[in-house]
Amino acid sequence: MTKSIKQRKKEYQGTYNAMTTTGIISCVLSVIPLFVGLFLENEFITVCGVASLIAIVALGAFLIVYTGCKMGAYVALLQEGDYAKQVKEKNPLFAAITTAYWLIATVIYLVWNFTTRLENHMDCFGGRRSIIRSN
Repeated sequence: MTKSIKQRKKEYQGTYNAMTTTGIISCVLSVIPLFVGLFLENEFITVCGVASLIAIVALGAFLIVYTGCKMGAYVALLQEGDYAKQVKEKNPLFAAITTAYWLIATVIYLVWNFTTRLENHMDCFGGRRSIIRSN
């Protein structure tokens, strides 16, 4: 089974390169229709340029993400790169430290986000600040 996956990955490599390159080039060149509209000083063409910019960027992002996910699946199935057994088993201390770091960072973010948002939303719903102002 590994041989067939390697063969499919090898066959897909050219498509991966072409689609990734096309996606990046389309994102870079997506501003051209907008600049054409601005250069011609025509509002309708400028609006169409903005719409085409968004559509071209969406197409480019789709190509990059789609082909990257497919190639990533091949790499994960073959256990290459970051998915190699040697890399995963290399340092358990590093894994424990990164797990603890992200857990603490998430807790800090959630606590900060919920406490500050509750204060800000109290004004909208007639909270204590509205009561103080009315007196």
